[in-house]
Amino acid sequence: MKTRSFGFCGSIALVASLAVALVTSAAVAAAKRCGDFVPTGSIYSCNLTPLIGAPFHECFTVTSGGGAGFEFTAPLDEGLTVNCACNATGSTNPKLVASLSAFTCDARDFANIPLGFSGKLAAGGKKIVGGNIIVASVFVWAFSCNLDPGCVP
Repeated sequence: MKTRSFGFCGSIALVASLAVALVTSAAVAAAKRCGDFVPTGSIYSCNLTPLIGAPFHECFTVTSGGGAGFEFTAPLDEGLTVNCACNATGSTNPKLVASLSAFTCDARDFANIPLGFSGKLAAGGKKIVGGNIIVASVFVWAFSCNLDPGCVP
């Protein structure tokens, strides 16, 4: 049986290759997405401005957060659960659910009417800016939020 010797240079090349593989794996494992900035239990104080009508305040509670997306509830509609996913990044080779800040959500209200949400996390998840809500392609709201554990609707 013949054994193969890499020699000193071959050994260094092998060790270097393994080191690069480990560093790359660690970077991929440590990569963050928008859901990583929205931990479960976070409460946001939000100001909503409808296209028609008076602005109002609401508290959104994150019921599931981390990774590729998050989920929140809002008392404005009994039992409303909003499911959000991080937006794709890149244009020619998009990376799905990879955005650090931009997200898109969907939900159905108590009457099964579809709602769409979108927005952007800012300040490491402490704010939501540029938020939009659309209900059944008819009603539109703009919203912005601040992380506020003491939020009272």
